[in-house]
Amino acid sequence: MGLLSIIKVKGHMVSMAGNYLLNIGPMADGMIVPVFEERLRDLGGWLGINGEAIYATKLWRIQTENSTVTVWYTAKNNTVHAIILDWPSKQILQLTASRMTGATKVTLMDYPDVPLKWEPLTPAAGLRILMPAMPKSLGNAWCLELEGVV
Repeated sequence: MGLLSIIKVKGHMVSMAGNYLLNIGPMADGMIVPVFEERLRDLGGWLGINGEAIYATKLWRIQTENSTVTVWYTAKNNTVHAIILDWPSKQILQLTASRMTGATKVTLMDYPDVPLKWEPLTPAAGLRILMPAMPKSLGNAWCLELEGVV
């Protein structure tokens, strides 16, 4: 199971209020197989950036959204996190479940100081978000922090 598969399962489990068990044990001599060590380090690196979307989160009013990409939602305090499992091919991400307010702000957790441009999808609900260009070689999952959405 590669890192993307681990994150897909983890995002699904967390957004459904579940726990995630990663079954990696040491060999008889106490060593961790190098491929498992690599995956654990990758997962730790991902959580270092996106852990706010996982740790101490709870269910949001919607768990998943399958419009143009696979998206799982978690919530913490007044912030909603959208865990994106497939980068949008044309850099436009549409989220139909979110309802914006006058205080809506969207950031990619990899770059928290750079708000993303967005516009309403419809007058009543939804966001159309302009995502930054990302290299195709980065097979990962990404998290958006959505502030001021209901």
